Amino acid sequence: MKKWCGIIVVIVLLIYIFLTCSMAENNSCMQKRQHISSFSTSFSSSSDNRKYNIKLATSSFSWIQVNPNEELSFNKTVGLRSHQNGYKNAIVIQDGEYVEGVGGGVCQVSTTLYNAWLRAGLDVVVARGHSVPASYIDKSLDATVSEAQDLILCNNTNMAIVINGYIKDDNIIFDIYGPKTNYRYEVYSKVLSTIKPAAPREEIILSFGDNQVFNNGEKDYIVLSRERKGYHSASFIKVYKNNIYLYEKKIREDYYLPRSGVIGVLY
Repeated sequence: MKKWCGIIVVIVLLIYIFLTCSMAENNSCMQKRQHISSFSTSFSSSSDNRKYNIKLATSSFSWIQVNPNEELSFNKTVGLRSHQNGYKNAIVIQDGEYVEGVGGGVCQVSTTLYNAWLRAGLDVVVARGHSVPASYIDKSLDATVSEAQDLILCNNTNMAIVINGYIKDDNIIFDIYGPKTNYRYEVYSKVLSTIKPAAPREEIILSFGDNQVFNNGEKDYIVLSRERKGYHSASFIKVYKNNIYLYEKKIREDYYLPRSGVIGVLY
């Protein structure tokens, strides 16, 4: 009996030592890790379906960890945007046009994460803009995702990075936690040039109906589809250490497609 009591005491002591060391290690990691960046975008004007999709996709990023030198795939984390996975139909950008599609709104989640990651000074492996500017972010700072296009991020530090994505008051918020650093990052973008659309395309119609009629000096017409300017833009990051400016580098350049208008003329 005494022998078994001795064994039990040893086991309890070993468990105590293990838990104490684990807690000390976790406390040490937390002391070294800090909140290093945040970014948010608003979706208050979105449709109910789009809001639902945004909340569903954001829920995939609740306190997830990216280990050193590990890559994070947005598509693998969120999964396929399908009706079977709970996503609803909402407006998406496809081939330069706004159309209805499954999972509309998810690109705003990927864009918000992308901008938080950039402001943490972490590496981006794959990121691509939309074919037309998004309303919720400056040009060249969007990150589109689809079955064919992913957002891939990389933890280029020697400590695990923690991502927390959540919703508050119709805002998507991403917080990034990582190693303490003396560096600070500012991200911005600017339009380098505008791209003029081609001349409007004419369509023959039988009646103007109740539409407003215009005249171009040669013929009367109505506007069936408005033209849209295109843009050549770029994004940049400024790097500071101990609040002293070090350098600036370009993140990427983008071309957003112009669209010609369509006018209706009488047959």
